[in-house]
Order: sequence, then C-alpha cells, then structure tokens
Amino acid sequence: MRGIITAISCFLLTVVPVGCAIPPQSPPSPKVTTSTLFSPAVYNRIGVYVVNRSRYRLSEGTVRQVEDEFMRAVMEKGYILAARSDIDQIKRELKIQSSDFSEEALARKAKAINVSAIMLVSINNVSSYRYRPQNAVYVSGYSYFMGSANISARLISAELGQVVWISSYAGEYQISDLRRGDEVLAPVAQVVAGGLPSR
Repeated sequence: MRGIITAISCFLLTVVPVGCAIPPQSPPSPKVTTSTLFSPAVYNRIGVYVVNRSRYRLSEGTVRQVEDEFMRAVMEKGYILAARSDIDQIKRELKIQSSDFSEEALARKAKAINVSAIMLVSINNVSSYRYRPQNAVYVSGYSYFMGSANISARLISAELGQVVWISSYAGEYQISDLRRGDEVLAPVAQVVAGGLPSR
C-alpha cells in the first residue's frame, strides 16, 4: 500500500507542475485598418485631438494623458507633431463642444493652418466593476476592482478629407478603486497609438 501511495505522489509531483504552467501572454495589439491611400511620407505634420464620447466624466488632466500617449507615438514613429495651439485654433474655429463636426470640416481647417492630417482620438467607453481574481490569491474581505476602456483613433487626411488609418482597442486592467475607471485609459491609449505605422 505504501508503495502505491509513493508511486501516486511521484506521479503528481511530475505531472501537476507541468499541467499548471501558465503560458506567457503576448502584448496586446490594436485592431488596425489602413487605406490604400495612406502613405506615411505624405503626412509630415500631424495634429492630435481627443474627444470623450463616453458617459464617464473625465478630468482635463486625464484627457491630456490620453492625448500625450498619441502625441508621443506620433513623434516616436518619425512624424512631426503639430503644436497644441494649432489644434486649439481648429477647435475654436469649428466651435466644437463634443462630436458635432464632420471629418471634412476638420480636414479643411487643418489644411488651412498647414497641418497635413488630424488624428481624431475617441474615448468610446469607460467602466469599472468589482471582480474576484481566479489566478491570484484571494483575500476574504478585500475588494478587487477592474476597469475597462475602449479607444479608437482615425487619421484624417487634410488633403483628401478622408480617413486613411484606423486603430482601436478595448482593454481591461486592475484598478485601485471602483471610482477610478479612468486609470485604464493611458495603457489602452498606448496600445491604440502603437498601431500607427512608422514613417
């Protein structure tokens, strides 16, 4: 009997650790669609504009963080970044408060101030909820929170007045508090912005 127990123990020691191995996760990637009209060499000056289309109330600082992720990507990919003052001028001229504007109107204003394309970033959804972790040690009485966000970006050609590139991603990340769903915006924005082709 002791021999059988020993054999079973040895079997479990050799098999279970292999069976419980967690495969490494690949980094998240956005869903990207590129028009045949898109040529990175053409867009020498890109402006970034962020619109909050979600029902989640976001501070100006949080929206600026999202904008910064896209501005950083534009520069790292070899494009020239249009000044924020130029984009602010477009906003004032179009008098846009939310999403009440057309891509053609945005393209016209961009062309007028020598911006070759506008990257229009949309924060589509932000939410948060409680959850119980499955692959981690659960501490009774402690609350765990998850935040989710959906962000998309469109590159609008000032010359063509058309969308030539689209990137989107919906991601979930653990957050510190149920009221801090906005904590997921920066990492999701980084994924979406990473889909911009290098120049």
